Amino acid sequence: MEVCSAILRRTKSPASAYLAKREIESWAEEGCLKLYAVNERRMKRAQQIILRDRLKGADAVIAEVAEELKIPLITFDEEILKRLSGGT
Repeated sequence: MEVCSAILRRTKSPASAYLAKREIESWAEEGCLKLYAVNERRMKRAQQIILRDRLKGADAVIAEVAEELKIPLITFDEEILKRLSGGT
């Protein structure tokens, strides 16, 4: 969702966003990518991250899954990294 949205915003090309969607689905089907559902528990934890780190909704969901799995969050979004490291 977030990847397709970012591609659409930057390229203004629905076709490019659709190709990204298809590629992501292909990776998931091949087992190269794992998708996690937003369930009630994850949503509540993401809300806590929003309040703690002042992240946007989708960014907080991504951060929640990374925290849940105890893995580093890898992103090119410097604002997310700054907020997660305690910056404002």
